[in-house]
Amino acid sequence: MSGPFGSAFHVQNYDFRSPYRYIRGRDVKPFFLLNDDNRYLPASHFYRLQQYEVRNNDLMISVVGTLGNVAICTEEEVPAMFSCKSTLFRSNEADPYFLLAYLNSAPGQLCLLRRQRGAIQGGLNIEDLRTIPVPRFGQESEQAIADKVRVAHRSLIISSQKYEAAQQLLESELVLDKLTYPNPVGYVAQFSELGAAHRADAEYFHVRYEAFLSAVRNYSRGCQPVNKLTKQILPNFDRRKASGEVSYIEIGDVSVSNGSYSETKVAAKDLPANAKIELSGGEIIISQVRPTRGAIAIVDDKLSHKAVCSGAFYVCTSNEVSHREIIWVYLRCMKSVFEKFCGGTSYPTIDSRYIGRFPVPLFDDGLASRIKTLVVQAKNTQLESVRLLDQAKTRVEQLIEAAIKR
Repeated sequence: MSGPFGSAFHVQNYDFRSPYRYIRGRDVKPFFLLNDDNRYLPASHFYRLQQYEVRNNDLMISVVGTLGNVAICTEEEVPAMFSCKSTLFRSNEADPYFLLAYLNSAPGQLCLLRRQRGAIQGGLNIEDLRTIPVPRFGQESEQAIADKVRVAHRSLIISSQKYEAAQQLLESELVLDKLTYPNPVGYVAQFSELGAAHRADAEYFHVRYEAFLSAVRNYSRGCQPVNKLTKQILPNFDRRKASGEVSYIEIGDVSVSNGSYSETKVAAKDLPANAKIELSGGEIIISQVRPTRGAIAIVDDKLSHKAVCSGAFYVCTSNEVSHREIIWVYLRCMKSVFEKFCGGTSYPTIDSRYIGRFPVPLFDDGLASRIKTLVVQAKNTQLESVRLLDQAKTRVEQLIEAAIKR
């Protein structure tokens, strides 16, 4: 049996607490909220958003832009408020984690997206969302599905903790946690420096990057540029000569929160013109577009399909495989320094030559081994989370199909 979505949820206004995280539309991803770039609202803004407070176990649905993403707000994210690009529902009776699995399954997504309105810029209306039918399968079946999603969430938390431990280990080694950052009214660059750098923009010579770069250059074991410790993979793929199905990775497929990536299976003839680099497995891929976001990933060692990535990535392989993970963590830690070398304003990019010359400390094997262990553990628990979420969605789809056949 089923009931309308609106009867399973209601919307409420809430009291205020401080500080409040501001959950933007871009933060609402399938199943869970993105936590890589959290923003918070000052108390002076509370009076404007009284109707937008989010509480633990509330479900959020993106209604503008990328439509139909459904995420749950967990205790780690509250107190919080959400933007007008998403809407919030609270469960009356059904387990919110079961509803989360249903709304992210194929039937749930179909029900959501069928309610899209508008031709030029589509959107979802809260009143239409209330009419979404919610299948009910009995407490035991629903609880089993909800439990899988809960375990998946715990796995993600463990994965994040492992990665943070690796990052803290590296930052401690470089003493980044003890750096001081000057904030001068102005700064000076010599004319000879402009000539040597072939640049005259103030951003390149800003002193705020020097604390990081000095920590690397003064590292006790020394440092080498990226192009000395890795081998760059240049464009090597011609889509006009390819056939069959190809796994394609573009910049938007790389998670800036944990460095994982997804891929899209595409017929070779339908690949975009920027599909330029064929991957063999194990490469480090670094986004050259808006690099300070940290879209940096390690490609799986074993690939099930021919894989190609966008030419907007800097792609390289580590000369020492055992140091691949520590280079990856280091680049993600230092991503903010990439801003120094960027060109452009609204859509900054970094030239591959700057990445190739970027200094990397010569870490010892012991530290590299410890960080690799943590990174591998983080990746394995993240993959376990993905597997459990897939199982939860599949179980919802199986139960719906079985009910239809009866």
